[in-house]
Amino acid sequence: SSDLAQAAHLAALARDERIAHCDLHQALFLDTETSGLAGGAGTYVWMVGIGHFVGAGEQFEVWQGFLEHPSREADLLRETAERIAAASMVVTFFGKSFDRHRLQDKMRLHGIEPPFEQVPHLDLYWPLRRAHSGKWADCKLRTLERELCAVQRHGDLPGSFAPAAWFDFLAARPHRLEGVFRHNFDDILSLVALAARA
Repeated sequence: SSDLAQAAHLAALARDERIAHCDLHQALFLDTETSGLAGGAGTYVWMVGIGHFVGAGEQFEVWQGFLEHPSREADLLRETAERIAAASMVVTFFGKSFDRHRLQDKMRLHGIEPPFEQVPHLDLYWPLRRAHSGKWADCKLRTLERELCAVQRHGDLPGSFAPAAWFDFLAARPHRLEGVFRHNFDDILSLVALAARA
């Protein structure tokens, strides 16, 4: 079937044979927002966006877990770990280098077993970079969604503004969290579109 052919194609691109047995309609699409780019105990994963198909695959649902206070960190991480563990595959963009490590570090800090070893992980950045390197100025998410999916975002709040938005919220200052929620939501939709076109 076309689904099996697509899975085999993605597995070859990602160089992970486990993906050949996965179905994108059963996958979990993951994107996080953090308080900084560095790892370690001082960096918080304060938003976790998770998308997945529901029903017969004709509807798509997005859950956005939000850390409203650092004291609730373990709750958000536990919920995230449970959702990942229940998935047949995780799809990210640059997630093997960033999102996964931030989540694993903080999960271990709270005594939560990270689920990533048990779940196949399709990081779209690497296969898409191998397939399209040299065609455009770079292989960033914005570039790929524009060139491969004809998507041009308008009024998007860049991810670099996300940490300040969260810190402003915690300090009860005017903040731009709504823009970060939209940015995270759009990133997840881009994962779906790019996975279909990889």
